[in-house]
Amino acid sequence: MNKRLKILHVIPYFQPEYGYEEYFHAFAQSKLGHNVYVVSSNYYNPNLNNGQRVRITNNFGNKELKIIRLKSIEFPFSCQNYLFGIKELFNTINPDVVYAHGPENTLTLQISLLRRRIGFYYIIDQHKSGSLNENIGLKFLFSLYKLYITYLNYNTANLIVTFAKDQTDNLLARFKSFAPKVKTQFAGVSIENFFFNQNDRETIRKSLSIDNKEFVGIVSGRIEESKEIHCLIQELAESGVEMKLIIIGKLNDIYKRKLRDLSSTLFADTKTVSFIDRVPNSELRKYYCAADVGFWVSHISIGILEAYACNLPVILCRSATNCYPPITPELVVNDRDFHAALSKIRSLFTNDNNINNFRIKARQLAQNFSYTLLAKNILKYTNIETQQY
Repeated sequence: MNKRLKILHVIPYFQPEYGYEEYFHAFAQSKLGHNVYVVSSNYYNPNLNNGQRVRITNNFGNKELKIIRLKSIEFPFSCQNYLFGIKELFNTINPDVVYAHGPENTLTLQISLLRRRIGFYYIIDQHKSGSLNENIGLKFLFSLYKLYITYLNYNTANLIVTFAKDQTDNLLARFKSFAPKVKTQFAGVSIENFFFNQNDRETIRKSLSIDNKEFVGIVSGRIEESKEIHCLIQELAESGVEMKLIIIGKLNDIYKRKLRDLSSTLFADTKTVSFIDRVPNSELRKYYCAADVGFWVSHISIGILEAYACNLPVILCRSATNCYPPITPELVVNDRDFHAALSKIRSLFTNDNNINNFRIKARQLAQNFSYTLLAKNILKYTNIETQQY
């Protein structure tokens, strides 16, 4: 595709400093030469602030992306909103392609209603809408609402993008009639933003009082009790494996206190386990550089590919292999089998040649999942020069 397209990304909340898919994907499209806009609210995603609505005061951006923040009505107990001025914005930009992130969003429904009157190629990808409500009745009502608008949105879209076979299977189990619109793509990683740097490795280790010769594991993402990170800490103490552990990500105070108390009880060295709060991706990369192995034994996240891009070998749970390829089958364990994961450290990570080979393969895998490739693949489906929409 040689035509320079006007592409508009639509998402309720847009925080590029944290480097989520919507930012890296839009940025990759702009680097391909397209004119890319992002429209969103002027609030942070409430999930980032324990449900609080926090207004954005400094609009992160760059010359490649044109970020437009509109006034909104924020729906309580949810990550939903309604933006004002959408129709006027569309008349001004006149986009060739509109890429909506998430079928469950009221904002996506706004676009679907416009789509009936304005011509553009309409893509919706698989993005979950978060919930802040614990009331069972309200959760049920919201689930019915999201199911209803998901159908309306998918019915209007030209293309539906999923990022894993499981996502596709679940979608088609509910909406089989939309099968011709559905294309399964890989989840992407920014290999330009995630890479290994020796200076960063040494700097982070020094800040955590970790010697350069020590072996270090890392767990990242949203750290919840359901992911049983406490079991990893317990197994580390019982296994006798000499390893420091970095736990980095969003962690509620109660579970953090539980993990800290457990660590202080099990380890004489208070530096055995380090806890780091959520950081921007520019900083997260440095922690991956500081580690020797990643543990995704009880959860699945895009962090697997980000770790690979930083030359970091990862031990995967078996269910994660439905979404992300392992470096080698030897680095796969059954879900939540922390004992087997730590046994891998003894058997596979005591040989420098093994470790170096794992690091090389990790980066090679990440390069096959770059956002540039993802952006090209998805735009190929539009056939924009001949498509009648």
